[in-house]
Formats: sequence, C-alpha cells, structure tokens
Amino acid sequence: DEMGIRGIAGETVMETDSCDSENTDQAIERGLALIAAYKDHPRVSGTLTPHGTTTCSPETLKRVYEEDVKAGSVFTLHTAEMDYEMTQIREQYGMTPVEFLEHIGGDPGEARSIRCALHRLEYEGRKGRCAGFPDA
Repeated sequence: DEMGIRGIAGETVMETDSCDSENTDQAIERGLALIAAYKDHPRVSGTLTPHGTTTCSPETLKRVYEEDVKAGSVFTLHTAEMDYEMTQIREQYGMTPVEFLEHIGGDPGEARSIRCALHRLEYEGRKGRCAGFPDA
C-alpha cells in the first residue's frame, strides 16, 4: 500500500483442483471472496480467472465470465496458451478459441487474453486484446 502499486488479485478456476482449491466451486467461492475483499480498494481489485479455454468447460467459462461482469472485474484467461490449443478447440468445438468464447456468450472484446501471441492473426479485425499486442 505504501508504494502505491496497482494490482489484480485473481483466483485460478479450472475443472480440476489447483494450488488453492480442491474443485471449481471452491475456486469460484475464493475468487468471489477476493472480489469482495478488494471492492473498495483504490488500487487493487479481485477477480475470478479461468485458467483457459482447454482447462475449463464452456459452462464454467460462462459462469466465471458472468460473475466477473456482474462484479465489474476484469475477465482474463489463456485464450490459446500453446499452439496445440488451436487444434484441440477446433477438434472439440469446430471453431477457434476466440470464436469459442464468442459462442459461449463471452465477449472477447472484454477479455484480457494472455499467452496468445502465437495466434495474433485470429485477433486481426476484432476488438479482443492480446497482451503484448495493444493494437490487436
């Protein structure tokens, strides 16, 4: 607090256990607690952070997105962390990771995607933001 640093405290949400939570519901509860804890902080905010498009079900991604929107929190995830995810999402759902997020009702324009540098071309002409590519 004394240094004035800004930050976002996020709880990772996945379909499996994580370092903080035994299951998806517990992770969401912990994330909602972070949001509440930092609600009035001037420089720190809490958020739910789904790990990625291949580690969360469509239902979990939609649920987390809706909770983040309701709380006014940033929605951030690994849209396509590794190149295999492009293939996996296409094989599972017949679309790219960004199309998948749009399909489940998320707004990629609101998502702050991380680790998607290999897939910048998918963002051309879209309003989604890819970390490291502010013009994307």
